[in-house]
Amino acid sequence: MSIITAVSAFFAGIFNIGYTEMKDIAYGSAPNQKFDLWLPKNVTETGIIIYIHGGGWNMGSKNDYREHAERSCREYNIATATVGYRFVGKDESTMETDCRGILEDIGSAVSLIKEKAKEKGITITKAMFTGASAGAHISLLYAYKYRGTAPIEPVAVIDFCGPSDFNLKSFYLTGDKN
Repeated sequence: MSIITAVSAFFAGIFNIGYTEMKDIAYGSAPNQKFDLWLPKNVTETGIIIYIHGGGWNMGSKNDYREHAERSCREYNIATATVGYRFVGKDESTMETDCRGILEDIGSAVSLIKEKAKEKGITITKAMFTGASAGAHISLLYAYKYRGTAPIEPVAVIDFCGPSDFNLKSFYLTGDKN
């Protein structure tokens, strides 16, 4: 055993460094209904950061935030997850769901995230949702709509350039939304 390995093992026990990673956990039957979860070791209670990818509601991947989620868990000793969801599609032939279905997907993923953490002896007490673009929009919608009823209480949202007012003509008149 090298000195670096020994020192790392020693400090991991003192500072609760380390995590368990669970990949591609399915919460539904569609290909994108999966999440990845990182749980800090040596804790019994924690909050969670839930990353939701962007992509115009019709593309993107939970893997877009993998690096951020893993680093957040490792550096801040907090649970993290990246969540995929069914897409609204670019046209009728590729439509898997609608906005309501996307929010149901997030709710199903959050429920299973809570269960998986409990299986590892961890209680998740609160959630911060974050994403960019469509992921930020979904984070905002979910946190506001299900505050008080979500399986894990949403307490914060970090929105990176997500639309929040669909009544603005400029949203529809500038740029390609697909």
